[in-house]
Amino acid sequence: MVLQAIRSIASQWQPQRDRVLWAPVLLGAGVACYFAVPREPAYWESAGALATATALYIAVKLRAPRLGFAGLALFLVTLGFLLAQGRSMMVHAPMLDRPTGVTRIEGRVLDITVTDDDADSGKRRVTLGDLVIEKLPLARTPATIRLSTRHVPSDVVAGERIAVLAKLMPPSGPVAPDGFDYRRQAYFEQLGAVGFTLGKFERVASADASSDVWFSALRQTISRHIATHMKHPESALATALLAGERSSIPDDVNAELRDSGLYHLLSISGLHVAIVCGVTFFVLRFLMALWPWMALHWPIKKIAAVAALGVGVFYILLSGATIPAQRSMLTTGLVLVAVMLDRAALSLRTLAVVALVVLAVRPESLVGASFQLSFAAVTAMIVFHEGIGRRWMAEGREANAAMRVLGYFAGIIITTVLVGLATFPIVLHHFGRAQIYGVLANAAAIPLTSFIVMPAGMAAMVLMPFGLDGPFLKLVEWGITQTLAVSAWVAHLPHAAWAWPSLPMGPYIVSCFGLLLVCLWRGWFRWVGVPLMIGAIAYGFMVPRPFLLVDAEGKNVAVHGAGQTVYLFKKPTDYLASNWLSLWGGEVWQEGKPLKAGPWAHGDVRVACDDWACRIENGDARIAVVRDANALAEECLWAHVVVALDKSAPRKHCAGSARFVSSWDVHAGQGGAIALMPTGPVFVPIFDDKTVRPWSVH
Repeated sequence: MVLQAIRSIASQWQPQRDRVLWAPVLLGAGVACYFAVPREPAYWESAGALATATALYIAVKLRAPRLGFAGLALFLVTLGFLLAQGRSMMVHAPMLDRPTGVTRIEGRVLDITVTDDDADSGKRRVTLGDLVIEKLPLARTPATIRLSTRHVPSDVVAGERIAVLAKLMPPSGPVAPDGFDYRRQAYFEQLGAVGFTLGKFERVASADASSDVWFSALRQTISRHIATHMKHPESALATALLAGERSSIPDDVNAELRDSGLYHLLSISGLHVAIVCGVTFFVLRFLMALWPWMALHWPIKKIAAVAALGVGVFYILLSGATIPAQRSMLTTGLVLVAVMLDRAALSLRTLAVVALVVLAVRPESLVGASFQLSFAAVTAMIVFHEGIGRRWMAEGREANAAMRVLGYFAGIIITTVLVGLATFPIVLHHFGRAQIYGVLANAAAIPLTSFIVMPAGMAAMVLMPFGLDGPFLKLVEWGITQTLAVSAWVAHLPHAAWAWPSLPMGPYIVSCFGLLLVCLWRGWFRWVGVPLMIGAIAYGFMVPRPFLLVDAEGKNVAVHGAGQTVYLFKKPTDYLASNWLSLWGGEVWQEGKPLKAGPWAHGDVRVACDDWACRIENGDARIAVVRDANALAEECLWAHVVVALDKSAPRKHCAGSARFVSSWDVHAGQGGAIALMPTGPVFVPIFDDKTVRPWSVH
């Protein structure tokens, strides 16, 4: 029986088709291996491994052709590893390893984004390059830095050279186990420091006309123009959709869009690129068809495809060329090239080629949520289209107008459900939230975006230089207002969004493999991926998680029990809180009112605090968090683990059997967690000091 099953599975393998589809998976596996290893290997070791894999592949092809794909798989995995390491070496630039004091910074403005609703004097985020930082040698000067400020004049544009006093700090690493590593992302963006300004900006030189800031300056001009002709927050969303700038969207609007399942509308991705290129293609083709001679003698369809490709590329560059936008433009570009060559347009092979290109050029994108979400969503939609979707569309062409409209909304509902299921493990792993009524919200919002907001926005962009964009901006504003109304209504429905514990890395990888089986395999074996996904997610919920987290500075401590989180001393920053809640799920107890005194209990976890220390009990496990070294002796006798946050406490101090964790240990580990193991409570640092990577702090 087992041999028959293996033969049946092997018979479903279609070499010419499946090698192409699984090639980006194998290349991505090599990229993932690079990011998973704890120490940076020597480049010659990686190159040697690739040379060995290449030789093995050639030998297998010559001697044992049936095993050719096994050799190809090994080659692609080692190639992915080497590409990721090569990219890491290519973008290497200095990063701060410790905060600076107040220092004078001179640099060239690369980008300016408004982060609140005041277009003139609001808070801005300024990215500077070509830096000169006082008292910092050139060899240690970052390539770029990002500053939060309220001091930059509203008329400063990208390309100008400015000087300012500021405090800088290194980009933050992960703040929770398996958490998002912003420092790694900053490394690949060549962002060496972040900080805030302490005084007014001084203009040193006027803006130049170089191409690297031209799109940034144009984006800034468009954002300012929209902000003066449209009320807030509609102007913020219009800027996000038309120019890719999302920083000025209010937090409450972001939360409503996220909880309603409409947050994907803000990311320049497949929907937006398809609308921009599609509208350009069909409008130009229609206009050229109005001249019969041109329609008969010129290839107007191919001309329209070329124009649509150019407009799409311009739109992507204007929006900042994010990973989802690049992926979408590559996919749409291949579709348009297929139109020019009179070939079939969109298929899984097309998407596989796009994935290979993205991974080869930007291998670091693999570990980002945007890459994973966008490719999972598009893969699911193409699989549906290649199955029953194509037949459904063929039948729809022969239906009457009412049935076509009904079919359009049915398509939105079905694709929303499919995309939601395909991206569910990814959303759980990265964000720990699931939207329940996304189908309802998308059925209302996608038509508004597709037929009103984006087409009117395109017309406004074309007419903006001539001052004729006003009516179209009003139409954009109306469409966004309706979209926000839908978002607010759906987000406030009962149980609209559930905060679940994030999916640990192991179950997450297994669930993704199950998704790949369902989408890429042919035959009955593909359905093995369904129980694989369900089982991995179910197991992920049962994996024990830490019940206590402390940040790197020892100023913020959170305890979790039975779906509730309590802050012991003060409410942490939004970034810290969102990452901690993503790990645990559930809700915050008395948000904004941290526990100062008195007991708190939820489930098996109990907390009691005074001015000197907090005692936490989880079942029989006892943990003491000490703020004053005078309480150490007493807490060491009571607790199994003592976390001393007082910097005056000695590094090694505890009479008895209690495990002692000093403030130095917390800082060296960039924060830490208390996890309940079979042997008792254990302190686990967020950062392992044995990890040595180019983006690590040492």
